[in-house]
Amino acid sequence: MKKTNEPKRYFVGTVDNAPQTNIHVCGVCFPQYTEEVIYDEGRNATERNKRRGDIVELDDDKVKEIRKRAKEQKWFQPRGKNTKGEVRYIPRTVGSGNYSPGPNDTPVADYIYLVPMYGPVDRSVRGEHPKPISDEVTAKVKAASVEK
Repeated sequence: MKKTNEPKRYFVGTVDNAPQTNIHVCGVCFPQYTEEVIYDEGRNATERNKRRGDIVELDDDKVKEIRKRAKEQKWFQPRGKNTKGEVRYIPRTVGSGNYSPGPNDTPVADYIYLVPMYGPVDRSVRGEHPKPISDEVTAKVKAASVEK
């Protein structure tokens, strides 16, 4: 039987202390919050329910690509007054172009989460968000070093 790369559901988003509320990696949006908008014709009213993150379908190849790119893509904090930071993809040749690494540049993996869904997920704004991708990687490295 041939194995297929079927899409699976993932809970994705941006942690509360992220420098931006929406971060994009590999064409996937990692929102801090989304809104469910419900219109009630009887009351002629619109209700908005704020929810943490989003639920998307991704195949295994896309997940691997996101995890890899999230480590390479950096939150770039320009030097100088009145400057806002931005997310940039920094290729392995860091000295190329007009980018030089700064002490406040951090991987985007520190700010986004990507959690496989095996059942219902608490998306309330009161609940804690999942650990960022960088914490998952750190935990796996620590576990591997203990096994050796």
